[in-house]
Amino acid sequence: MDEVDVVACVGAGTIGGGWAAYFLSRGLTVRVWDPSPTAGEKLRRLID
Repeated sequence: MDEVDVVACVGAGTIGGGWAAYFLSRGLTVRVWDPSPTAGEKLRRLID
């Protein structure tokens, strides 16, 4: 099986943001999409 090195999360709320933080902590590249205009700021605070 091929190794995964890029992950996509749809949604950056509590669950999606948690998964994004988990994958980042494992050294993966993470792409996140969320329709909320404030999602990027909230996700950065969650991860930092």
